[in-house]
Amino acid sequence: MNPFKYGKIVEGEFFYDRVEELKRIKDTLKGGNNLVLYAPRRYGKSSLVHKALNELQAEGFNTLYLDFLSIYSREVFIKNYSKLIAEKNSSLIEATVKKFGKLIRGIVPSLSFDNFGNPSFSFSWIDGAEKLQTLEDVINLPDKLSNKKNKWIIAFDEFQEITKLNGESFEKLL
Repeated sequence: MNPFKYGKIVEGEFFYDRVEELKRIKDTLKGGNNLVLYAPRRYGKSSLVHKALNELQAEGFNTLYLDFLSIYSREVFIKNYSKLIAEKNSSLIEATVKKFGKLIRGIVPSLSFDNFGNPSFSFSWIDGAEKLQTLEDVINLPDKLSNKKNKWIIAFDEFQEITKLNGESFEKLL
């Protein structure tokens, strides 16, 4: 019987012996460099990235993970990516919504609360807004929110799926 789990992100006892790779990934990302992981399917790349992001988050970085399998249009990317960033900044909810309104042209951020008092972010499009400019603003948002104490590390999983979104021009923006 195969002792390895696959097909989903693994953690804890199911995450096996990637100490050297994990260290190299973290060191590369801490240095502000981009990184591409390439291996056949089911080799544990996503689990390795999740572990690295969790450890980097514990070290004080803001980390985001976005799976491109869930992205089917530029608009969905803009909304999902913006929402992830907003949720990372939710400790300063009102200030975050105002800051997003200033930094991202073409969308209007809004905030609501569920029955338990948890914040929920949503965005609506401004009629006639240039979506390419909005996309650029959203992509640059972590850089605009960064400072010496507040650094961001972003992971895009299944990045090859970008081809569904007119990948060449979209990829150049990233």
